[in-house]
Amino acid sequence: MIAPNACGLATSHIHPGEKRSRNNPPGDETMPESNPVKVFSFWTFDSNVETPTLAPFKATREAIATKWKGKVAEGTEQVVSEDELDRSGRYRRIASGWGELA
Repeated sequence: MIAPNACGLATSHIHPGEKRSRNNPPGDETMPESNPVKVFSFWTFDSNVETPTLAPFKATREAIATKWKGKVAEGTEQVVSEDELDRSGRYRRIASGWGELA
């Protein structure tokens, strides 16, 4: 449901038990909430580079240890919906604060 806020701008309302995902922008029907998961930034190690590199995405602690053989950057924890992870278990933040880029 889209309704004007105090400034007269359109805002969307999500009913309890429902959430909007990146693939379900305001104006589309809402989807049931999925399980929350914790994702972290992490350091990757490349044998060709002397210093570790911060990965360009976040992942679960388990995926970091098993898939990417990285080291969790403690203090970077973020709780996201499980459906926001891609098939490889990566969480990528949308680059624009206004939504997905066209």
